[in-house]
Amino acid sequence: MDFFEEWIFTRIRERGWPKSKGLLRKKVVSEGAIVESMQDAVRIALILGSGIPDVAKSIVIQNIANVDLATSPSQQDVYDTIIFAAALGNQKLVSEPILDPRWLQFCLVEVTNPQGDVELIGWRTSDETYNWDDPSAGKMLGMATRNAHIAMAWAIENPDDCVQLFHSDRAELQTYGGAQGTYDGWMTMAKMMVTLYESAVGIQRLEDLREN
Repeated sequence: MDFFEEWIFTRIRERGWPKSKGLLRKKVVSEGAIVESMQDAVRIALILGSGIPDVAKSIVIQNIANVDLATSPSQQDVYDTIIFAAALGNQKLVSEPILDPRWLQFCLVEVTNPQGDVELIGWRTSDETYNWDDPSAGKMLGMATRNAHIAMAWAIENPDDCVQLFHSDRAELQTYGGAQGTYDGWMTMAKMMVTLYESAVGIQRLEDLREN
């Protein structure tokens, strides 16, 4: 399974979802749980890309391999994937309105307007629920995972610019999430995740891949 997809699932479960609902006890998930879990994944992604780049690149390698099981990725494949996703991150960062703190820009999602043009809009939390196996829930989970990968790629390319994304000028957000609201706080969590990742999957080194 994709690294961020698995972690988003974990965060959703930690929030108490999916839950059973109705006479048939169908499993449902709230949109808010998905959005909040995506926000966690985006912050972890920014930390990995900027502070633990070898692990971040290993996740990219694994993701490419998951898409194309027949061919081992090359170093160039990894570079191309990172550059493409980082460019999408640049688009998110300059999309109006600029959110505070700035890491929230990576939570914007792509939608197609009535004219057929793609726009970036904010994804706000909602109490609306969806069946766990509903295609709509799957689509939202896919968007959440995609945003995390974009954030990580951008951070790999712009490591020195990540710390400031966690700063907020809004007084009520200065302690957002307690210690976990800071770059260093999320780094602590990321390091624990890396330990588990290494033991479960192992780190794939970019330099071990063929060049092209």
